Amino acid sequence: MYSRRQPDEFVDEDDMDDEELVRLVDQTNEDDFSCSMTEDQIYIEEKILDPSEPRGPAVGADTSEDSMSVSDRGTPDRMYKLVLAGDAAVGKSSFIIRLCRNKFYSALNSTLGVDFQMKTLNVDGSKVALQLWDTAGQERFRSIAKSYFRRVDGVVLLYDVTCENSFMDVREWLDSIESSSSKDVPVIICGNKTDLRNEAAKNGMPVVSRQQGLKLAQEVGASFIETSAKDGTNIHKACVELTRKLQKIDDAQMAEVTINLEEKPKPKSRCCR
Repeated sequence: MYSRRQPDEFVDEDDMDDEELVRLVDQTNEDDFSCSMTEDQIYIEEKILDPSEPRGPAVGADTSEDSMSVSDRGTPDRMYKLVLAGDAAVGKSSFIIRLCRNKFYSALNSTLGVDFQMKTLNVDGSKVALQLWDTAGQERFRSIAKSYFRRVDGVVLLYDVTCENSFMDVREWLDSIESSSSKDVPVIICGNKTDLRNEAAKNGMPVVSRQQGLKLAQEVGASFIETSAKDGTNIHKACVELTRKLQKIDDAQMAEVTINLEEKPKPKSRCCR
């Protein structure tokens, strides 16, 4: 059964939908910035790493699993909208690129506004399409990021295990998600850049341990995992775990609807006169 979430209309930021917000960000980028995830930027970075490597797919392309043949890439059984959130430079863009292209670029500029990718996963025998929205972590773009929380199915919330400030800001991000959405949004907290933690600790830098991240996730009722976009550790697993949680929510809602439909209406009482 194919079930696709349809976005609800909202009036805020105000009276802007996703397309209007993206157009606004595009205009800002053209006037003041150069977006970090344009095709030209990605092509330059690939060329630096390996001149012979072919150019990757465009931003927003459907980058399905390598194990899935072209003939298998039909209509997905389910579709979910996921937003990646967290402070600037915690590795959100690298997370998406590793998931969708299985690549890592060491010199990515900060995302300005929002970026978008599609990814198809096989999760427990179901074909699931994920809309992945990469939001900017800078304070000036927080209002745009918050607007995406209103209609999101799940959130991947990242912090940098070598940056205590990004870890401390996780609660603030959780408050933004809760205040922006009218429903309980499943969140998986990811302690990213684990490949850098040992070296940072050796150099006397403050780092965030796995126990600290796990304790915070338990306190706020979120899932938790540690990841590394550089070596690919747990990137795929994090999305599969969040997708499984979303599927369980969907199944529970479908079962509730089915039970309500099968309930027989109670006969009307007749008063004897």
